Amino acid sequence: MSSQTLASWAEAAAANKWRQEPELQSSIQEINSLLEGKKSPQDVAQSLAITWEPIVRKHPGPIYGSIYPLWALLCEPIREFGGDAQHAERLADVFISIRALPDLKDERGKTIENSNHSVYWKDLPDFPFAFRDYGVPEQDCGIPGDDPADEGGALIGEELSSDWYINVRRLLNATTFAATWVHRAGFGATGLEEFTQIAWCSGLEKIDHAKVATLPENMVVAATWLTIAGEEIERKCQSNGDPGPDEEDKKRGWKLREFFPARWKLWKQALEDFASMADMDERAVVIAERAYAKMDELDTKHSSD
Repeated sequence: MSSQTLASWAEAAAANKWRQEPELQSSIQEINSLLEGKKSPQDVAQSLAITWEPIVRKHPGPIYGSIYPLWALLCEPIREFGGDAQHAERLADVFISIRALPDLKDERGKTIENSNHSVYWKDLPDFPFAFRDYGVPEQDCGIPGDDPADEGGALIGEELSSDWYINVRRLLNATTFAATWVHRAGFGATGLEEFTQIAWCSGLEKIDHAKVATLPENMVVAATWLTIAGEEIERKCQSNGDPGPDEEDKKRGWKLREFFPARWKLWKQALEDFASMADMDERAVVIAERAYAKMDELDTKHSSD
């Protein structure tokens, strides 16, 4: 559960001295209207695009450029409220709707891109960078976008709790959003695939089971991905063959970015093991069991097809 309400988030975001540009002030109100259910994701996407188009046209090029402040702003409610299924769906649908907007073109009819050759709007230029920096940073110490050195900022300043679940709350919120987006749009439509790969590698592969029992954060993140976006992950795994017996093939096959059936089986076994650990926190057990049940359901469906 968020420590903020939608109204208090919007108020704090609007008061932030780094967010006084009219484009950001307008965007804060649009995002708040979205999350309160007052405006549709399609209408909000259109409004955001209209607001930011003049800036994008003037400065389309740099990575971390003109559109980056909007993405950083959107990461705040993602981290604070993305754990709620309805909020996650609304936020995901905004990005889906932005991607569906017509490509921006210059006066010569040429598609406008940034310096990384990402097209406005279908490629959401810079969003994966913003999500990495503000959506799922390693240190969850405050509201993204605030200056820690600024005494007047809205920095939350929370100390790490002895309760792992409190510490991982915002990361789980962001994961719920990202997995919801992948589930609704499919792989290749979000730019967030690397975060699924990071999750399974750190949460379900090459891990110390004793440490997971006391600090299960990475495991529950991976389990959340599999629970929400399990169909898409399973489909991607089944679309590839397992690595062959050759050693070079094995090395090539178990690279971080690859999906295949043996990996799916490994994750499922890991979740079953975690769920049966006597010293595992009950909240983590529930999350592991839920993910395992989803994987088992998909395996049963796949075997009957």
